Amino acid sequence: MISRLLFFFGILFLTACAPNTQNDVDKIFDKWNSTQTPGVAVSVVKDGEIIFKQGYGMANLEYDIPVTPSTIFHIASVSKQFTVFSILLLEKDGKLSMDDDIRKFIPEVPDFGKTITLRHLATHTSGLRDQWNLLALAGWRLDDVITREQVMKLISAQKELNFDPGEEFLYCNTGFTLLAEVVSRVSGQSFSVFTEVGNYELKSGTLFYVSDRDDKLYIQAFGELEFLLKPVSDNRFVIAEAEIEIEFLNEENSLTQAVRVYYSDKDTEEGKRVAPFDPSSVNLEDFEGTFFSDELSTSYHFEVKDDQLVATHSRHSDIYFQAVKKDLFRAESWFFGQAEFIRNESGVVVGMKATSGRARNIKFDKKD
Repeated sequence: MISRLLFFFGILFLTACAPNTQNDVDKIFDKWNSTQTPGVAVSVVKDGEIIFKQGYGMANLEYDIPVTPSTIFHIASVSKQFTVFSILLLEKDGKLSMDDDIRKFIPEVPDFGKTITLRHLATHTSGLRDQWNLLALAGWRLDDVITREQVMKLISAQKELNFDPGEEFLYCNTGFTLLAEVVSRVSGQSFSVFTEVGNYELKSGTLFYVSDRDDKLYIQAFGELEFLLKPVSDNRFVIAEAEIEIEFLNEENSLTQAVRVYYSDKDTEEGKRVAPFDPSSVNLEDFEGTFFSDELSTSYHFEVKDDQLVATHSRHSDIYFQAVKKDLFRAESWFFGQAEFIRNESGVVVGMKATSGRARNIKFDKKD
């Protein structure tokens, strides 16, 4: 499985830990360990294993919620190192270069007459104005709900830079929003999925991914709901809601890890871990057009925008799809999580099946 991303808040980096580690750590955080102060989550790692974890103080003073080892913190700029690491992984795979122009991947970034590279973004030398300053000046409060789409629109509206790229260092959050978007567009996965999941494909063609959060594993088939994997042994887990067991095999080599699904004692299916699908191998124009469902009496229009397949509907915001397999796309939409396109014998797209968890394979016919 993919290694966990461990975030440490008030962390002790120890090279060795005596048996009285807990008492030693408790003493350090004693003055914060009350119901009257904000708190901290602590982990101690030795030889790659977590040997101690504890929460101290409060996560929410208003509602008397204590900090635990599973408390989710707003990690803010701690995420930046993982953003750049994701870019470097894609560079290692030959998908991009740190010296590429940002507009190669995100053409909606304005042409300021100077090349802004991914390296400029990662090193705070791009000259771009900081998104939080811009949002505040525009009247936003920082406790408003601010989406990636809103930030991208603000970036695309800028007319000038603070300085020419590479000429100065000025801390800039905007660059890392753009880098995360590059990861998404190049990998064909959302940034969160790219950084935390393992992708698997069964012999039947079913795709699913496994994520690791708060020391727990979750499984989600594309277009379906997410479920908790409850351990029954070191490498075997059960989906309690479906009475299905998942066994991960040959864990010593996670890049070629096999998986076996037990639907019952006599009904099993095997699969393997797969690399993320290369979305650049797909001709998105094949899927453009209007698709109508007789069952729903409604239409979705698919078109390519900024090198992404987008579904539009008169009553919904645009839905951005990412290719996960030939003719199979997924989106982060609760009601339209998967689109599987249908071709005729000539290879022309003539229809689409929509899936959204509790409503599967709803047929749409292409009308133009």
